[in-house]
Amino acid sequence: MTNRAAQFAPFAALVGYDDAIAETARATDQAVELSSDLTSLLDVQLSQLQKALEEQSPNTVEVRLTYFVPDKRKEGGHYANITAAVKGIDETARRILLSDGHIINVDSVVQLTILP
Repeated sequence: MTNRAAQFAPFAALVGYDDAIAETARATDQAVELSSDLTSLLDVQLSQLQKALEEQSPNTVEVRLTYFVPDKRKEGGHYANITAAVKGIDETARRILLSDGHIINVDSVVQLTILP
């Protein structure tokens, strides 16, 4: 009798449908376009960071960054915060290299604070 009952067990008629609905419902943020004043301020802060890296040895200058991380599956993304020591700045590729292995695109940074 139990073997016969297994024939009528519930099944998913549309495999992956629930996952597709959940993915569509997942919220993402849109990247904010920075004002020219904020862009100028970030440029000044990046120059100060570069100068601090030249004066001190790498991995001794610590920063707090807020930056936009694009979503890999859909349009948009989210803002992330990180505090880490800076290993260097790749001016050609416009990236900040952190000692913990993160590589942050300068164009995605919305806030930069050099910590004492």
